[in-house]
Amino acid sequence: MFLKIEKEIKNIVKILDHSSTYIVGGYVRDKLMHREPKDIDIVSYLSTVEMSKRLKLKPYIVNDRFNTARFYFNDRFIDYNCIENINSDLKRRDFKINSIACDLNGKIYDPLGGISDIDNKVINLSSTISLGEDPIRILRAFRFKYQLGFALSPSVKSSVKKNINLLSASPKERIYIEFKELLSHNDRGKALRELYKAGILCVIFPDLDKTLKFIHIKNKSRFLMGHLLNTVEAVDIVSKERMPKEMRDYLKTRMFPLYLSALFHDYCKPESFTVEKRKQRFYNHDIMASQRIEKMLKRDLKASNEETNIIARLIRMHMRPHFLLKEDRPTDRGIYRLFRESADDAAGLMILCMADVLSSEGRIERGYISMFRRMKSIEARILKKQVRLLNGDEIMEFFKIKPGRLIGEMIDSANSWAVENNVTDKKIIFDYLKENFSEIKRQ
Repeated sequence: MFLKIEKEIKNIVKILDHSSTYIVGGYVRDKLMHREPKDIDIVSYLSTVEMSKRLKLKPYIVNDRFNTARFYFNDRFIDYNCIENINSDLKRRDFKINSIACDLNGKIYDPLGGISDIDNKVINLSSTISLGEDPIRILRAFRFKYQLGFALSPSVKSSVKKNINLLSASPKERIYIEFKELLSHNDRGKALRELYKAGILCVIFPDLDKTLKFIHIKNKSRFLMGHLLNTVEAVDIVSKERMPKEMRDYLKTRMFPLYLSALFHDYCKPESFTVEKRKQRFYNHDIMASQRIEKMLKRDLKASNEETNIIARLIRMHMRPHFLLKEDRPTDRGIYRLFRESADDAAGLMILCMADVLSSEGRIERGYISMFRRMKSIEARILKKQVRLLNGDEIMEFFKIKPGRLIGEMIDSANSWAVENNVTDKKIIFDYLKENFSEIKRQ
């Protein structure tokens, strides 16, 4: 059996020995499945230094444990390993579907039966020690399940159970990469629920332990963890609703922080829990969670600062739209403040709130979509200068005052008032500030 190798790859490796160099892993698997392969793994008996000379490319070590070097060319890369024997190399790989090789002529080597697993859509281990040798492969198994639509074999499930606690000592950066990749495929809520049932989620995020038996009766959930998982699955459902392009684009570009926000939006409720008039109350659980999530994500996941900030912002603000929507008619002033403070995450905030309501009450609340449309309408008025806004420099120059807390309060009040009243004349806004900020007169 032979595999057709595209010309671009052949041109890169044409100077290598065709009898001792092999293409392995995901490239071969994807080709056999008629999927577009992203990058390429090759192995041979040459040292990394010698391979660098042959390819005339600079190597970058990407995995010290397996001594994997990466060579970049055009907009792709080659991952390279020096081996002693092709069969031994294939046996040390993670899963049989990734333990198929072909030489540079395209001849396929499949000593472990990986092609049969592809045909049967099942994931089997390449060896009994595969997951113990590298516990990150536990996450990879679930990633391939959802990426390829395959099933985990009983032996994989058994090995996951046996080696799951090893994940806690695994490099957080690698956990982050696999976790993020897992959530880049379909059925993200279903995937997270399966990670929870397998015990993986609480190994990666031990802070979730406190939610497991905390009673929090909501639609279809008895415990808080159930509500959190239902909210994540609700994002999947909400994402299929008709919504403005900006909200749909948010789902594509900031999917990872959105789903993490759904998973952790209420996770501090056990600490903020009180009972008033026989009802559960959770004062400031949103603020508490947003403050703790940053430290937790850096400790447990090594997530990027940008993503961590987005997650913290969404969690901190997720109650605000709920309160606004309960008003008979939310004012433009309230909508504008929410829009301004949510920055570029207003669309994600509305999606999170829709998922929260669906999880809690079992219904789709499209009022949040209407709220987002009002936000965009206000933004359009501002951009068209139908509303004039003040900045800090203008306020300090007009009132001859120095920078400080008061400036921020004045900006917020003046601009919110201008939006609410469609004011186009800055002089009128300054008059409003004179009347409403007695502190100005004392300075």
